[in-house]
Amino acid sequence: LHIYRHNDLAHLERLLSASAAPRKLIVSDSVFSMDGDAADAAGLAALRDRHGALLVLDEAHATLVYGEGGGGVAEQAGVADRVDVSVGTLSKAFGAHG
Repeated sequence: LHIYRHNDLAHLERLLSASAAPRKLIVSDSVFSMDGDAADAAGLAALRDRHGALLVLDEAHATLVYGEGGGGVAEQAGVADRVDVSVGTLSKAFGAHG
């Protein structure tokens, strides 16, 4: 297990490149609730592709808020099809939807 610095894709790239693990998994929030900043979903998807990793993106704070159809940051960035596991919840925007 390696933890990369907050939203620092260059650091994540170095960790992925240095890892000899046969399977790699990138896990990130799409919107970081404490600061309100968003992950670079396109950058994460590019690293996923480059390193043969799986990408898990927690879209709990982005669902119904980002993306044309409310599909989150990955949808907004045009990379939803490259996210292997999209995590969500019905208690954030869905709960306030009506």
